[in-house]
Amino acid sequence: MTESEKDQTLYNLSILIRQDGFSFSIYPSNSTKITSFGAEEFGDIQSHKVLLEMVENAIIKHQISAYAFHQTTIYYQTPKYVICPDELFVSDQIPVIFNLSHSLNELEEIRCEYNSGLKAYMIFSMPTELVSLLLRHFEGCAIYPTAWSHLEYLSDHDKFALIHITPHLFDMMVAQNGKLIHLNSYYYEVNNDFLYFTLNTLKQLGMDSKTLPVYIQGDISRFNQKFQQLRQFAPKLTIVDTKPIQGPLELTNQLKLKYWTLFKPLCA
Repeated sequence: MTESEKDQTLYNLSILIRQDGFSFSIYPSNSTKITSFGAEEFGDIQSHKVLLEMVENAIIKHQISAYAFHQTTIYYQTPKYVICPDELFVSDQIPVIFNLSHSLNELEEIRCEYNSGLKAYMIFSMPTELVSLLLRHFEGCAIYPTAWSHLEYLSDHDKFALIHITPHLFDMMVAQNGKLIHLNSYYYEVNNDFLYFTLNTLKQLGMDSKTLPVYIQGDISRFNQKFQQLRQFAPKLTIVDTKPIQGPLELTNQLKLKYWTLFKPLCA
């Protein structure tokens, strides 16, 4: 971080935490220029304790907790979330609602955020120690699951499917008439897993994959073969289009798509 960035009350900080890495972007709160970007690849981490250590080391290395930002938003990748509409939500039943779809282990806590555009609550789990670490470094920060960022598409598109792909996990959102009808995350190991979950989901929702616009974002460098296979069944499949990002950094389209959760406010 440079001396010119010290007045960070005029800047926003976005952080993305996945099992395989930590990344962040800094940009002025009143423009689309990017000031800083950084990424740390963790590899395939299985240990909860190691993930905590790697995240804290990345925060310290990049010195991003040394300043007070206008807004700090943190996205944590997890498939363990539930969307509950206003009319079905009861605050003292949050654990019950969550446990209908997922189990909570002893190292996790349940968190809940309201999405005014969707008029629904997103209930999700995170490691308790990770939440404590983040709040210690970034007091007052907002914490969401990465799937939260996909919901912004609902105001931009009518009928579509959106796939955000990362190694071993992808999010899939489907909307019709501008309304969300499906949002879920899937683990996969081989291409056939990915094809099955995608096409079977569309079939169960009564969607015609031959005519439905399907947008792809995320780590597309790992997606070449999957892209070609899925396109045989979904010919309107396209990679999300990104706009140039202003600033001193030169970011490739591939990089912007990989870290789309961080860059969407700037290049969508």
